[in-house]
Amino acid sequence: MIRKNILFSALVGNVLEFYDFTLFGAMSLVFARIFFPEADAYSQLLYTFATFAVGFLARPIGAIYFGHLGDKMGRRHALSLSLILMAFPTLIIALLPSYETIGIFAPLILTLCRLCQGLCAGAEYNGAAIFLIEHFGPKRRGFASALVAMAGTTGCLLAMAVSSICLHPAMPSWGWRLAYFLGFALVFVGFFIRRHVQESPEFLSLQKTEETVASP
Repeated sequence: MIRKNILFSALVGNVLEFYDFTLFGAMSLVFARIFFPEADAYSQLLYTFATFAVGFLARPIGAIYFGHLGDKMGRRHALSLSLILMAFPTLIIALLPSYETIGIFAPLILTLCRLCQGLCAGAEYNGAAIFLIEHFGPKRRGFASALVAMAGTTGCLLAMAVSSICLHPAMPSWGWRLAYFLGFALVFVGFFIRRHVQESPEFLSLQKTEETVASP
């Protein structure tokens, strides 16, 4: 039962992080029109894709930073923090006024949000795999960690499905924001689940060893 909880907490976090990360791509046409200067549609889309790329460029940095944090403070702490940090840019995007309302601040804030989402997505994918590997025995580690890739893909597919509903012609023009509000709410569900699982036994063993060596 404990392992099932650990597996679920790791996978649900991955699903939610990649759901929020992928929504941007699914809604690129909407964002091009709302958050970038009025120009030809081609230029607006190029600006949007450049902002989309910022998230991918940030992922390796997030993996390095949160990996270091996980070594110092624990895998669960790093993964929980990455979920929380993903929640706030998701909410900001949901509430962000258009370029017509706040001018150049709209694309700037959007880019910063995308940067933060990229850092968190980089932390989540590798961190969840490590967390599962350290919990499961040698005979099940490969299977458990392989599920992380499945969870990430599931999050991407969920984002595509939700965005197709929110962008349906029958929905209001602000319907796309509902997808981000949903992502914000679900992240806190994932955070609550993750905060109630045990820390990795290998990390606890390493921590105990360091405390023993440090004690006089």
